[in-house]
Amino acid sequence: MLEVKDLWFKYEKDYVLKGISFKADRGVTVIMGRNGSGKTTLLLNLIGILKPDRGKIIIDGKELKYDRKSLKELRKKATLVFQNPDDQIIAPTVWQEVAFGAKNAGKDFERLSKEAIEICNLKGLENFPCSILSGGMKKLLTIASAIAMDPEIILMDEPTAGLDGVAFRKLVNIIKILKEKGKTILISTHDYDLAREVGDKFIFLNDGKVVYEGKGIRKDIARKIGVRLGEMEVKKTKDEIIGIVFSKFKPKGDEVFADIGCGTGSVSAFFARFVKKVYAIDENKEAYELAKEKLKNLENVEVLQMKGEDFLKKYDCDFVFFGGTRDIDKMLEVCRAKKIVVNAARIEVAIAVMNKMRELGIFKEMIIANISRSYELANATAFKSENPVFIIFGSRE
Repeated sequence: MLEVKDLWFKYEKDYVLKGISFKADRGVTVIMGRNGSGKTTLLLNLIGILKPDRGKIIIDGKELKYDRKSLKELRKKATLVFQNPDDQIIAPTVWQEVAFGAKNAGKDFERLSKEAIEICNLKGLENFPCSILSGGMKKLLTIASAIAMDPEIILMDEPTAGLDGVAFRKLVNIIKILKEKGKTILISTHDYDLAREVGDKFIFLNDGKVVYEGKGIRKDIARKIGVRLGEMEVKKTKDEIIGIVFSKFKPKGDEVFADIGCGTGSVSAFFARFVKKVYAIDENKEAYELAKEKLKNLENVEVLQMKGEDFLKKYDCDFVFFGGTRDIDKMLEVCRAKKIVVNAARIEVAIAVMNKMRELGIFKEMIIANISRSYELANATAFKSENPVFIIFGSRE
């Protein structure tokens, strides 16, 4: 059990945490509040990165001390998954990153790392460089690293930031597995959908104070303190990207459109209204199943579970949208489409795609779109104050 008693903390003059008190047992405790309410600061206090000005943090009946030995013991018992995975990842490859903490803690890192990789759907990526992973995959990697430590307490700061619908479902499943294992999980989030799916207990913060603690989500209090309710606003982002693509490359009624890395099928569903045929392709089984269900009533859409490169070698199409950038160089080399669009979330990847298109003689332009702030991609990109998505256009026309 984790217990917080009358916790106060300030960075300079003004207190950020003002007498915080609550208890968290096994299961999922969700901490909600708008930006600046003190959620992240609270987690940093709980993990010992910050030291409170007064108050107590009690773990399994023992008050947290801040000497080196006590903090070392705390790190074995509790771990924090940061909002920005790039603040956490330190090893070159996926395996090295997952195994790092457990190995240094003297734990059975081989067994624990394999188990964590399996839970987080990272099997087969063990030798991949961490630097080439998408923002969503990096988030899953940092969660795997935390799980491999086999801690009793897992803290997660805004774990859905930058995740698409498929990665969101993976995260929900991971949290449910951890709950079944008897872990104590504290999640700081704006995300009502996540809270509703996994939460056992809810704590609302406002202006550094606990204004609600209970086993149900009080929507009246949530609205009053500025917590977003309803469907994830992240979903709006895909519509914005679709609008940009549509305005630049208007589809034609006789065209065949391919949505590679289709995720939940939003792009495919939109373009199916304007073209003769749509192929929705994703090699991920879960994404394939989600897209198949969403698109089942569209007669001109065929959903395929296969690698993008294999599809492009086998099928002809006029217009290709790449929803992800894994193996993008290989796919661009075999792609024969007249219209090509690549969606990238990180500037270094976007530049690499642009250079590859130039090499192939198909580059047309790149648009840097400051997508709605609700997407919260800033911490997954090179930009900290905006939320850009990079859309790279290629053409053989």
